[in-house]
Amino acid sequence: MCVVCFALVCTACFGDRYAKLPLDRKLKVACQHGDLQNAEFFLLQGADVNFTTLAGSTPLMDAVWYGHSHVVDFLLRSGANIEHKVRL
Repeated sequence: MCVVCFALVCTACFGDRYAKLPLDRKLKVACQHGDLQNAEFFLLQGADVNFTTLAGSTPLMDAVWYGHSHVVDFLLRSGANIEHKVRL
């Protein structure tokens, strides 16, 4: 079972989870999964560290939510905005 989306078979979480995603979305998925190596790679490729979804979440929020402190530290060192607020 996927610990991120709680689906039994998550196409974003199994196999090549990044294959068909836009670069900024790849960064968010890497942060959700605690995948520091790919998070670093996607930022080097030009992903936006402060990418915001339509719902208002950012890679930093995802890393915090899922408890990936090593990714949180990396995102903060990379310039993630800690002042971002979700508009309801």
